[in-house]
Amino acid sequence: MTQVPTARTVKHRGVMVTPPGRPLGERIAAALDRLEAGPRAFVAAVIGLRPVTAVVAVGLGMCWAAVIGNGP
Repeated sequence: MTQVPTARTVKHRGVMVTPPGRPLGERIAAALDRLEAGPRAFVAAVIGLRPVTAVVAVGLGMCWAAVIGNGP
């Protein structure tokens, strides 16, 4: 048995080595490309409506605090 997993190895000049990883930017771009139109549009709407999102988040936080703090 070899120490290096065979699924991620390549033979380079007669030696088994692992290929270099992809840069972070390429991995993020590939992940965004795999998203369909629905999730991508949702993320774009949340980012575009960040003031409204912030107000809703604060309101939900206040409601949560009232429930946890046994408020009226």
